Amino acid sequence: GVELKSPDEKWKSVATIAGMTEKTVDVMSWMCCTCTKNKQATTEPGRYSSVFHKTSTEIHARRRLLGGSKDGTLFVIDFASGGFSAMTGSGGGGVFSMASLCGTRCCKGDCPRLLAAGCEDGSVRVYRLSEDEMLDLVSTIPCASGPILSIAWRRFETGTVGIQGTTLFVGVADGTIRRFDCHSEQTNRTSSSIRTGKVLESSGTWKSSHRITVESFGRATPTRIWALVALSDGTLASADSLGHVQLWDGHSGTLIASFEQNEYKADVFALAATPDENGLFACGIDSRLIHLERQTDTRNDNRKWVLTSSKRPHTHDVKALAIVRLRDPKGSLKPRNEPMDMLCSGGVDIKLCTHLTRGFRRTGTRTWYPCPGKPKVYLAKKARLVMLVRENGIDLHTLAPVDKKTQRPIALPEEETLVGTMDINSLYNVVCGDISDDGKLLAVSNGSKLLLFETNCEEEDGFVHDFSPSQIQLEKTLEAPCLAVKFLSNETLICSCMNGELRTLHVKPEGETMTVKMINSTRDHLPKEPNAFPVHSVCCRGDEKYFVTLRGGTGSDVASVFLNGPDDTKLVWAVPPLDAPISSVGFLGKSSSYLAVVCTNFAFYVFDFIEGKLSSWSEKNGFPMSTTSIPHELEHTAECPIRIVANPSAPHKFLVGTYGSFTVINTELGIPSSCKIHPHNHLKANWRKRGRADYEPENGPKSSNCALCLRYTGMLAMDFISPNEMVIVEKLWLDVMRDLPDALNRKIYGT
Repeated sequence: GVELKSPDEKWKSVATIAGMTEKTVDVMSWMCCTCTKNKQATTEPGRYSSVFHKTSTEIHARRRLLGGSKDGTLFVIDFASGGFSAMTGSGGGGVFSMASLCGTRCCKGDCPRLLAAGCEDGSVRVYRLSEDEMLDLVSTIPCASGPILSIAWRRFETGTVGIQGTTLFVGVADGTIRRFDCHSEQTNRTSSSIRTGKVLESSGTWKSSHRITVESFGRATPTRIWALVALSDGTLASADSLGHVQLWDGHSGTLIASFEQNEYKADVFALAATPDENGLFACGIDSRLIHLERQTDTRNDNRKWVLTSSKRPHTHDVKALAIVRLRDPKGSLKPRNEPMDMLCSGGVDIKLCTHLTRGFRRTGTRTWYPCPGKPKVYLAKKARLVMLVRENGIDLHTLAPVDKKTQRPIALPEEETLVGTMDINSLYNVVCGDISDDGKLLAVSNGSKLLLFETNCEEEDGFVHDFSPSQIQLEKTLEAPCLAVKFLSNETLICSCMNGELRTLHVKPEGETMTVKMINSTRDHLPKEPNAFPVHSVCCRGDEKYFVTLRGGTGSDVASVFLNGPDDTKLVWAVPPLDAPISSVGFLGKSSSYLAVVCTNFAFYVFDFIEGKLSSWSEKNGFPMSTTSIPHELEHTAECPIRIVANPSAPHKFLVGTYGSFTVINTELGIPSSCKIHPHNHLKANWRKRGRADYEPENGPKSSNCALCLRYTGMLAMDFISPNEMVIVEKLWLDVMRDLPDALNRKIYGT
């Protein structure tokens, strides 16, 4: 699968693609797809308005992410539809590497929409993404007999557009780096109508300039070139299988400098260059992350590269490096006068580490643990069941009933909670699911179609101990794949389809069979912009009369409230653009007209969606809510809030949760400057208090609201199953670590 995260929104998951069971996404490359006539002016620095929301959304809508797999296919990773589109066979075997001109800022205003793919048969195939989102073959470079392991694409000739004037550097499995230049062709070629072999007019001719043979140091196998980076001055950086990072003169092919990333001759897999091209980062099987810097002495044209520092943020192999631009670390997306460049690293230990490129040696490393952007955990509150959705099936667990004497849940060993499992055999992974409150119906959707089942649970002494699911047959028109499904009642199912359509299905028994009919279908919640993200989350009120939808992106119409009628579903109200992107929404109370909204910067609002205005409590906090009004501990929390839940017995309170904490907000009290932390001796609590001269003890007057609980980690789900009874599902990091492979055996001093 592929998950799109926004670093400016505290790494909030914007969209997710579940993927296919037997297809892996091995390489990816961004394509900006912009042109000069579509460029729009941005807002003033420091301001954040609906105009900026619209501009950022439209810019992202024009970008495309392309992927390749070792099964020999190329495709467009379409986050708007939640799947892969324009799937094309490479014609040269597996795709081992990929590059576009957009990644090197060589588009020159009008994006040529070109992509170079390195194939298993030793050829480089150049494709163009057409206006109808199809990949057209432009040219083929049969350069070597071994697979193409790495590609770097650059434009060195000025005054050229399209593919002409560009240079390709390719790393071949035979231990060579080869350079190809595209020169303008004097004779025009005729355009072909064949989709997989279309030839553009005046596409140019590729010519081989020179090749570089990388030293193998006496080994029988050639040195593998795993990564290449081409700089604007002609410098070429390479990372190889002998643990070396080497710098070459790309115009002459001579070696400039060579650095040893590790002493164990372990492969170096990834390279990344800073935007000013004065810094390089490299990492691989040895998790040592090295930083190379170019001397800034302008008096000498031949500035030397030196290894200045190194870190070891990961425990296992590092597979990828990338540099992104961070505008606001607090999650409000406000443009900064000086944006920060941030290095991201990820690998086998499935955690993401971020580092500031400026002052890399002095600044620390921030680790983001691999919590999914959309946890697939669903509750049947009346039946006291928990459904866990896997890639190819579901697991159903039971919760112990409440003791009638003590009014507390009965303790049940974890191994006794499993009711049963159900495997779903399909070419596509499961995307989403839900289970009705009475536990009699469950719905799951993969990338191809929607599936509906009767659970047929067997109960004994208040415990559900077995279930035998039976599939309910759907009409072909009702099998559209979904990104989110939600049971409003035991008979009504809300489906957010991948094509953006929002459907209401009614499930009812007729004799011995179950019939499913579509009551309503609407697109009123979607904006007019193309490629808008569909709804990825649906939340219903306690009486199931209203429900709210949440989709990815920014701006208006991100969160929309609907009235669920017996024969129609009507759009009631949409949350207006706020000072920061909306992260989560939730209703307060079983029949309340209040809707709680929390943003990525932990600014929270309460709206009366019937009146279409702020509540009196939120009006006192100000609109938009100032960052100075947010408690210090929440403002500086690195995690993004992902859920809002409310206790049915206390509708004036709601809980805002992240993966590692949750905060209790009381709308009858004011917002304090600091939070009361539980437990008070927690390690993170001491870190949050550090340097707080104005921090008050836990019994202080400013701590009566916004209590912060740090007791749980890796929370996949958190919700009230009954009044004053909350269920939390955790995924402990130690359990993840046990499944990881062994790391590189390194010699450590003193052992």
